Amino acid sequence: MAPRKKMMREERLEKKRIAERLRYQRIKNDPDKYAQRKVKERKNYEKKGDNGTIRTAKQMTPREQRKARKIWREKAKIRRRRLALQDISNAFVTPPCSDNEGPPPPQNINRRAQAAQQM
Repeated sequence: MAPRKKMMREERLEKKRIAERLRYQRIKNDPDKYAQRKVKERKNYEKKGDNGTIRTAKQMTPREQRKARKIWREKAKIRRRRLALQDISNAFVTPPCSDNEGPPPPQNINRRAQAAQQM
């Protein structure tokens, strides 16, 4: 009986996610509602800053700064990898070039290596 209950919960959560996406899409399409939403988000952010739940890097101790920057570096690395893979997969989706045109220019993902070769 537990697997069925879990499945029902997952289905409910999926429906809820879809409904939220649609709601946010409607808000984004209406400029007035979107402006109101932005004001509300900004007010909530400022309230969190006043409460101390969100701290800027300037307010952190050096140890906390190092820890935060390490996390930021790791997340940036993951994001760059994901975008590079996305670019590669999009390159295969493009249709082949016609006979009139030459081959498409090669896409080099590693810009540091490319800069080193030019020097």
